Amino acid sequence: MLLAITSIGYSNNPMGMEYLRHFNRMTKGKTIGKYCMLIFDGAGSYTLDDFIWFCWNQDIIPFRLIPHSTHLLQPLNLGIFGPLKHWHQVSLEESIQYGDLNYDKSQFLDVYNIMRNRTFHRNTILSA
Repeated sequence: MLLAITSIGYSNNPMGMEYLRHFNRMTKGKTIGKYCMLIFDGAGSYTLDDFIWFCWNQDIIPFRLIPHSTHLLQPLNLGIFGPLKHWHQVSLEESIQYGDLNYDKSQFLDVYNIMRNRTFHRNTILSA
């Protein structure tokens, strides 16, 4: 998946083109057939004319994902980290229910093993 980020954590047009050139160098000559597909999100720099023209001139097929869909394409987010987040939420609610309003890192680490044991089952991992 395409990811071009600046030092402050954002993508911009020059970074998008820089990544595209890097992607081209890393994939050129390693494809099976003539074309290579580049899958990217809807960031604006990836839809500029220069970006698209470069893709087509280098036999790269640009494929834009449906907006707000990348999380669905990451199976660990749904199959593993979703349940882990659920058990984290349960532990937060239990903490609040018993009057502890200062849930900090040390408390998280105390309950993490319980959350992990409730989440990381063989069937859960294989289904993800």
